Amino acid sequence: MSLAVTLLVILVAGALSPAGAQWTNEQIKFLADQQTGAEAHSQYFYHYFKKDRDPNLKPPQWVDETLDAMIRRPVWQDPEEGILNEAQLWQAPAAVLYEFFQHTRKTFSPEHGGAFAPPGSLIKDYEDARTRFQMALDRL
Repeated sequence: MSLAVTLLVILVAGALSPAGAQWTNEQIKFLADQQTGAEAHSQYFYHYFKKDRDPNLKPPQWVDETLDAMIRRPVWQDPEEGILNEAQLWQAPAAVLYEFFQHTRKTFSPEHGGAFAPPGSLIKDYEDARTRFQMALDRL
């Protein structure tokens, strides 16, 4: 998870930069490439913990070996989401990171799927993501 925390720090720092700040093509690829970007990796990680995942997605061996037991094991009672199993707790931080990357994508130029949103205008979204990410890690 240290990569995720590092990305979070870099992106939050970027949120405080001026509205005209530009992303380089290399940075955009690192974050948003559909196969190798951080956003895609967070999505892959999320799907590792699903029984009906794409058969081409190859999770680490320990996930395959323990997934059935994780799904059967209730570990958290959430007032809004109900009873969560262990696999769902593993998915939660990845889901928040994915949403975080979706917010960040808004700051890209339109040619890269963004809207040139000033990073400062997304502070509330970033703060919400940071809080939910910390809660997800605490649960795990």
